[in-house]
Amino acid sequence: MTFGPLSDSCTNARRRLRKTRPIPYALRGKLFDETGLPLATHHSTKKGRRYRYYVSPPTTAEGDQAETHGNRPAWRLSAREIEALIEKGIAQLLSEPARLAQAAIESGIAESAVPRLIERSTEAAAKPMELLERAELHPNHVALWLDPAGIADGVAGCVRHDVSMEIRRRGVETRLVLAIDGAASTGAAADPALVKALVRARVWFSELAEGRFHSLQELGRQEGVGDRYLGAIMPLAFVSPRLTRQILEGQHPPDLTADRLIKRIELPLDWESQDAALGYSK
Repeated sequence: MTFGPLSDSCTNARRRLRKTRPIPYALRGKLFDETGLPLATHHSTKKGRRYRYYVSPPTTAEGDQAETHGNRPAWRLSAREIEALIEKGIAQLLSEPARLAQAAIESGIAESAVPRLIERSTEAAAKPMELLERAELHPNHVALWLDPAGIADGVAGCVRHDVSMEIRRRGVETRLVLAIDGAASTGAAADPALVKALVRARVWFSELAEGRFHSLQELGRQEGVGDRYLGAIMPLAFVSPRLTRQILEGQHPPDLTADRLIKRIELPLDWESQDAALGYSK
């Protein structure tokens, strides 16, 4: 029995492996058009290079996929571009506490869970696509539905977030371009120090209430902060949901800083009294 060169055998094995290895599509089964129909996956090879696409079903003949199917647009999207756009949109949401808070509240997530989402969002940003449940294409935006439990354990529901985009035609393909950063924001910048103080107060109070820590001293040792700071910040856990939302959205009075809020130790528990004490208008 004779054998060919070892290098030829290895080359043939690599070729067989490439043929059997599934083509990765991060949005397979998750990407839909605005009518709710799922986009199919498709690929082509040109000069030894593979190109991946998401196309409207049913797939028509090559070159016809940029036309319309009845009253709905037909999509032929570069998989690389739409996957990158969605990943960037999710990462951007996770990096901006005000936008994340607004999206969560408007999606019906319990307001008491919002601080935990913000507190854990940095960790979740490492793998944003794992949060995606569904993506729906529209003429000027893509609507995303994210699993909040992937950000903070135990948070129920689904966070809806719209990512603005521009559509540019390139032959039979549709090229998507992420809109200018911040176009979907509230137009106001949240105070990072103020947001952090609110989040810390809510999270630390929850940990005490749930029995994870048995005293302020034990909690302080774990978090590396003193009893005095804990005692000053803990009342912020009882800031009203409406005021919390205004702070997260950057709609608070300019003179309301984290330092001023933390030092107001006798913060009224009555939510209406907080309006007067903190200078908010209804």
